Amino acid sequence: MRKPILAVLFLLVACDSEYPPIAKGGRIAGTIRYQGTSLGSMTSPALRMSAAIAFPPVGQPHAIQIANPPDLVSALTGEGLPYELPWLPAYRYKVTAQLVDLDHPTLDYSSLPLGGYPDFCSLSRPNEGLVMVTEDAPSTGKDFVVYDQAGTGDPCTEALCPKPGKAAMRMIVKSSRLPTANDRLRVVLFQTEAQAIPSTLRIVPGNELAFPKVITDNTLTPGSYVLADACLDIGANSGLGKCTQEDFEAAYNPPAPPIAFPADRIVMLTADLDAQTLTVEGIEPTEALGCP
Repeated sequence: MRKPILAVLFLLVACDSEYPPIAKGGRIAGTIRYQGTSLGSMTSPALRMSAAIAFPPVGQPHAIQIANPPDLVSALTGEGLPYELPWLPAYRYKVTAQLVDLDHPTLDYSSLPLGGYPDFCSLSRPNEGLVMVTEDAPSTGKDFVVYDQAGTGDPCTEALCPKPGKAAMRMIVKSSRLPTANDRLRVVLFQTEAQAIPSTLRIVPGNELAFPKVITDNTLTPGSYVLADACLDIGANSGLGKCTQEDFEAAYNPPAPPIAFPADRIVMLTADLDAQTLTVEGIEPTEALGCP
């Protein structure tokens, strides 16, 4: 008879225990809005939100939510859609959101509307735009906007004057070709050949593209850059990989010496897609181009 009594006592103790209280922190919250035209062509749009320790994520994100309420379009284009990413370990995260079409799951994710906190330019930089998560309190007010062309429609990509301590690029891309709505221009910079993700990425859709086109980036990390590339992606089917034979490209790469991007200076580049040349025209002080 002893064994049943012990079993009953064990169960009584187990039932009397409590679950640990839910931590007040460990979560990120804010509001997401959308600016662009791609949403209008989606038949079943959904917003996929995530928190990861790097952008693009390496492996699975630490939190992911998918929202497709009936009022998704009106919310995103109006006051915004509230979001929350819970159950996060205390750390620092890149927070992103991307619009997807549930009726067309095979669409190229590298070109779907994307956004991140606080803007695309900070999102695409290592060690910038990070949201700190603690166990003590939620990280709230992390509002941002989703833009077309994988986020490169963000107005932050058009600024010229370098942010304090940063370097800036101004590239004039020339071509005699008349791009179609199915094409796109892609401009990248790499600090090392071993990089998987470019230090800067700019994408211009064909229906917004006319040559000459000025491409800028005012948030570059000062230092040397070994590769600069401008690609007119015919058919917009090259993703973020190398240009194909049907595309038009101008590149600056080894064995040419690296391009120096000094802090608080603007590096002037010219990419001629017809001649397939990309040249450094000079380095200008900020005041020479009307910067404060």
